Amino acid sequence: MNTMNVTRFFLMIALASFALVSFATNDIDEANPKVRISIDMAKLNPGFAKAIYQQVDMSILNGDDQGIFTAPVKFNRTAYIVFGTYDQWMNFFTCDRSTITKPRFDF
Repeated sequence: MNTMNVTRFFLMIALASFALVSFATNDIDEANPKVRISIDMAKLNPGFAKAIYQQVDMSILNGDDQGIFTAPVKFNRTAYIVFGTYDQWMNFFTCDRSTITKPRFDF
């Protein structure tokens, strides 16, 4: 009877160890999370808009998909996923870059 308890104890320890190992190999990068932002909100920041122009090519719109298009962008040591519809991306790529200014807020 004592041998059965010891065997059961070691099996439970093995099960817990395998569970902890599976959690340890999770692919989520918590040190550098990815932030989702729409292209309309992203273009309000001139620095961020410039980073999008430098890192994203208009060829992302060449696909057959007519839904939401996404592009990875790194800005200020943060990884962003910029998303928008075809029309929003075309508006972003074809607008005059000199008109992108910071919004002014009166407090």
